Amino acid sequence: MIEQQVKASDYLIVFLSSGSAVSEMVIEEVRIARRIRQQQGRPKILPVRVAYEELLPYDLGAWLDRLQQAFWRTPGDDSQLLDKLADAIDGGNLPLEALDPNRKRWGLARHRRAALTSPT
Repeated sequence: MIEQQVKASDYLIVFLSSGSAVSEMVIEEVRIARRIRQQQGRPKILPVRVAYEELLPYDLGAWLDRLQQAFWRTPGDDSQLLDKLADAIDGGNLPLEALDPNRKRWGLARHRRAALTSPT
């Protein structure tokens, strides 16, 4: 059922919260979407972080960290998030967003820093 719906979709919007990021169902849906995208060129995955800026679990991080992601941090972000998603669905990309400088837990920069730092 899920696989058929993903195959028929042009986009998969994945809402990532502290709970959904560890959900086996969410992880499996993203896995299915990635496989189908490799086969048929769609759906495009649009990750949205919902008040969640932690590192993603290994599987999701490997798949989603390289994608541009939108952030919803407060209810004041509703209309801006909808505009960003509409723009992405109209053929654009989610914009690159800066991580809150007070929360340096998320992003590829951390992975790069870890990979480039030689052991002491």
